[in-house]
Amino acid sequence: MGPGPAMVRRLAWVCAPDAPELRAERHADIVDSTLFLARTFPVKGHALQSLGMHLKGIGPQQNPKDFQRLLSSWADRTGLPDPEDSANDESSLKYMTCDGSTCVMWTLLHITITVAAVRGVSGRALLGDGSILATADLDDFPGANQCMDFVRSFVRAFLDCKQCKENFLEDFNTCEYGRCNVKDDDWRGLALWLWRAHNAISMRVATRHHAMVDRRWPMYEDCPACWRHELVMQGSFDSRRLRWNWNREELDAPFHADHVFWHLVRTFVGLTRVQLEVEDLSEAEQEQVEAVRRRPRRIGRSPAPLRRLRRLSLPPECGR
Repeated sequence: MGPGPAMVRRLAWVCAPDAPELRAERHADIVDSTLFLARTFPVKGHALQSLGMHLKGIGPQQNPKDFQRLLSSWADRTGLPDPEDSANDESSLKYMTCDGSTCVMWTLLHITITVAAVRGVSGRALLGDGSILATADLDDFPGANQCMDFVRSFVRAFLDCKQCKENFLEDFNTCEYGRCNVKDDDWRGLALWLWRAHNAISMRVATRHHAMVDRRWPMYEDCPACWRHELVMQGSFDSRRLRWNWNREELDAPFHADHVFWHLVRTFVGLTRVQLEVEDLSEAEQEQVEAVRRRPRRIGRSPAPLRRLRRLSLPPECGR
C-alpha cells in the first residue's frame, strides 16, 4: 500500500484556508509529514522525499489549480493514481473493517507507526523496505517521540473531521493515554499509544451517534487472543458502556495489550516482513506472536509458520 490518492488529494488543503497564516501553518505540517513518511513509510520513500522537498521549496500556494496540477504530475511520475481523476476517489472504497478516506488516513498512520515500532524492536529494516532509511543504522531511525510528533502534524494537516481533530490534539497536548510516559525507545508503547488514541476517537464517535456496539478494535473474531476471556464468556463488562471520556486503563480493560501489539504488526506490516529471529523474543513474546499468528485473517489466508520471518505484502486492512 502506498500513500494513495487520498493523501495526495488532501495535500491540496494547503490552498483551502482563507487566512494566510492558516495556509502557512498547514503547509508546514504537510511538508514535515511528507518528509517523515519518506524516511519511514515502507513504500516510495524517494518519491515522497522528492515531493516533500519540492513543496518545501515552493512554499504555501495561492492558486489551488496550479497546486493540483503539481500533485497530478508527481502522482503520474511515481505510479500513483491521478488525484484529480474522480475514478480514483477513495472516499467510497470499502475495506475489511472500515471504509472511506478517513480509513485510508488512519491506515497510513498505523502502518507508519507500527513499522517504526518493529524496526525498533528488531533493530533492522523490513524485508522489501522502500523507505529512505531502509539501509540506515538504527541510530538514524526516528525515536518514539519524533514519531508521535509526526502523528500530531499529520492529524493537524489531514484529518477532515473537525471535532475528531480537536479532540485528538487536546488529548495529545494533555498527555492522554500515557503519551508522555512513552520513552524514546519504547517501541511497543508507541504503537499501543496510537491504538488507544484511535480507539478513544472511535468510542466518542459511537457515543455521539448513539451506537449500540463497542467500536474498539480489534474485533474479537479477528484476534480472540487480544480479548480477555472473562469479558467474552460473561458477555458484559463495565468498560464497554459507551460514554465520552476514556482513560488508558478503561480503554485497555477488555484487552491483552501485549497480544494487541503483535496483532498490530500482523495487520499493518505483516509478521513475515519483520527481520526477527524467534530466538530474539522472550518465551512470553513467542507465545504472544503464536497466539496472534494462529488465527488466520478473514481473507482466508493460512497462518505462516513461526520461524525466521519472510516477506509479506502490506495487507489492505485498516483500523476501523
